Amino acid sequence: MELPVEPPLKRRALSALRDHEAALVLAPEEVERYHREGWLVPKVSLSKEKLERYQKTLDRVIAENPTVRPELLVSAHVETKTKEGVVGNYDFLALAQEPMILEAVGQVLGSDFALWGCQIFCKPGKDGMEVPMHQDGEYWPIRPLATVTVWVALDRSDKGNGCLNVLPRSHTHGNLKHEPCEGRMVLSQRLTADELSRLEAPVDVELDAGQMSMHDVYLVHGSNANGSGRRRAGVAFRYMPTSSLFDREMYDSDRAGFTIDWKKRSGRGRRGRPLFLLSGQDLSGGRNSYSPLPAPLAWPEGFQRASVAKSPKEWSALKRWMEECQEIPWEKAIEGRRVAQWGVRYDYTTQSVDLTPVLPIPPVLREIFPEVGAEFTQCIINEYGAQDAIPWHLDDLAFGPTVRVFVFGDPRPLLLRPLDGDGGTKTVEMRHLWSYSFSGPARYQWEHCVPTGQDRRWSVTFRSLAEGDAKNAPSMHS
Repeated sequence: MELPVEPPLKRRALSALRDHEAALVLAPEEVERYHREGWLVPKVSLSKEKLERYQKTLDRVIAENPTVRPELLVSAHVETKTKEGVVGNYDFLALAQEPMILEAVGQVLGSDFALWGCQIFCKPGKDGMEVPMHQDGEYWPIRPLATVTVWVALDRSDKGNGCLNVLPRSHTHGNLKHEPCEGRMVLSQRLTADELSRLEAPVDVELDAGQMSMHDVYLVHGSNANGSGRRRAGVAFRYMPTSSLFDREMYDSDRAGFTIDWKKRSGRGRRGRPLFLLSGQDLSGGRNSYSPLPAPLAWPEGFQRASVAKSPKEWSALKRWMEECQEIPWEKAIEGRRVAQWGVRYDYTTQSVDLTPVLPIPPVLREIFPEVGAEFTQCIINEYGAQDAIPWHLDDLAFGPTVRVFVFGDPRPLLLRPLDGDGGTKTVEMRHLWSYSFSGPARYQWEHCVPTGQDRRWSVTFRSLAEGDAKNAPSMHS
């Protein structure tokens, strides 16, 4: 079958585009520094508007929990009161899903991860409690033990008001010995003096309001009491790879010195600590049990998103191939964007899938996207100019039950709305190197679109054929 094609994209045209690798939250050297030092302060921060929103939410949560010390506001992202005795706010669950946070976590942890904890550490002026030097893993039922903590400053945090102190490279020593501690402390265990003596001196992690820090589960850290007249507040989010098990029966609820409810459900029907799958898929073999996101933040059933699903190296390989390959069958979609298709072709003139086979998916795409199974026999690359969009649509029913999409270049939202018009539009932030997939209700009961943007964007979509169409499609002969 002869297809309308365009000349290959000139090398200088694509090479002159914005360097999207530089747009990632963490530069390669920052990722390396995090793994080497065990902690990092990324060069990003919340906008003024978002910071003010979360500061107001913090004030509400403190006011609604008058009997709980503000350093001990655990599960602050959950609005249903648990055994932990805290009534939180879903605003903090929204903060845990800020794209810059998800991207930074994905860069150091991998694209498949879940949120298992959120705690406010608010030290009132002249009354803030000390957090003794410790390792977080001393208290956490996660095996293999792996977690990235993102600490978002909601106030200025400095040496004067009890900022975080970290011991660089202490995470390389594995589990260290702890002992009970007494006095006015947030935790009940601290690192022994012998262990501390062989580690490096602590470093003050000073942050402006809206900045964040990240640290490894094995990093030794703590903070001094706040004797100043200024409040010091931050919220810590705990992310674990989904290949680890969140073992709800491993520890009792008071191991840290205050109540932490590890179980999914507590007594009298109360909900326990939720585990939210925020990026990618479960890799625990079904051992982890995840909670659905609350309605205001929930995605359609069957929709998944992964941050940093591809590496800058893989993007470079794809970009180089698009620059240099003379055999990519580029054509124009009716909306103006360029497309190239393999396996079978969607005909933009007839608005239908032509089951006459075209060239199979090139080996180079199989190499760049090894996670895509052999059952995905159709691929389309969409190249969007800054003013190119794709209108509301449902992928043709000639295609199979799962659609996988990888996104590169200009960060643009993906918009979703139910076909029956009931539920409104959901906006899903998508960034360079991220991916998403549709299956189940998200595939058949929701439509989606991509708006215009500021720069070029590419999507690489993989689909199978629906069962009947797969049987009826003739074989490809070369």
